[in-house]
Amino acid sequence: MTLSEMPTSVALPINQPPVLSIIKSRRLTFFGHLARMDENANTSQAIFEPPPENWRRPPARPRTTWMKNIHDDLFAGSWDTCG
Repeated sequence: MTLSEMPTSVALPINQPPVLSIIKSRRLTFFGHLARMDENANTSQAIFEPPPENWRRPPARPRTTWMKNIHDDLFAGSWDTCG
């Protein structure tokens, strides 16, 4: 087996869904837990409340937020590839 054949030959026999599908599914599952959480919990506040007005994202950090990923998972037609 050559190195170029290895990823295909390893991925096929295990019969697992694509990694991105697993990530999306688990992210949505975790979002469900957060959505049912008490509004006053620190975790819930950190996810659902906007950052302070004077807060700026550190340089070289991605602009995509976790909630933007959730929105994209739910509304961008990504259900077709999920789980």
